[in-house]
Amino acid sequence: MKYWFSVILSLVVVFSQSSWSNTSVSKEVQTLLDKESAHYIQALKTTEGEELIELALKLQDSGITDKEVLDTAEKVALAQHEFFNHIKNKKTKKKKGDKEKANNAYRAAASLARFLAGSGNTDYFTTLDIFMRESKSRGLRNLSKTLMTRTGWYIDRNEIMNDFSSYEPGKSLYQIRYTNLLNAQDRTYGRYAAESMRRQNNTDKVLVSRMAELIDENFTKPGEGNQLDAIAWYIRFIGREALDDHRDLLEKVSAYPLLDKKLKKHVNKALKGK
Repeated sequence: MKYWFSVILSLVVVFSQSSWSNTSVSKEVQTLLDKESAHYIQALKTTEGEELIELALKLQDSGITDKEVLDTAEKVALAQHEFFNHIKNKKTKKKKGDKEKANNAYRAAASLARFLAGSGNTDYFTTLDIFMRESKSRGLRNLSKTLMTRTGWYIDRNEIMNDFSSYEPGKSLYQIRYTNLLNAQDRTYGRYAAESMRRQNNTDKVLVSRMAELIDENFTKPGEGNQLDAIAWYIRFIGREALDDHRDLLEKVSAYPLLDKKLKKHVNKALKGK
């Protein structure tokens, strides 16, 4: 009962907002969006195995809300779900390599489920409901159930990510979306950006430089809760992915005598590349 109440509450949030619908953008940005959509549609139709997992991981945190991309992803997700269930069926005669193929199918389906839910569009709840009821993976069943309660958060995230008012020639859509997250007043989104980039092994210099600026601006007054967590995540990310470029900054942070204990712990690890 509690679960369905959460789903209904999410639906109320969805229909009280329209942030996942298209907004007016410049011709230059629209051209980039069209190219982005065409790229992902083609990639979804032709990619398999580990490459599909990598593609799905990029999509799950992308903030893309293009319906044609989402519809294509939905078809691929359902196909991966069905393939996984087929291999896991006790009646299916197992072949060498099936275990790895099933694992790949599960991982792809899970990331694509996150992408579908992340659109904020409840049209894709039908597919998530299929996963929740029919998947032979408890992990995918539980994930789908949880995703359907987070629609409001995804809508807010997408509204932040898809504000292209700061577009300048030479900036990628990815850089704009993730800069928006890092600059968001609610630092939950900044931490999310750092976590997502870590998952994707993305070390975009523009975004890493922005993390460094935020550390420098805030380490003496990190606040608490989400604000503190975000700064800690930026420190961890730079320590693991960009230490050579920003060692001086981390040493400056470490030397601050009134540094928050949590930041002190993370910056000391970061300086060791951990």
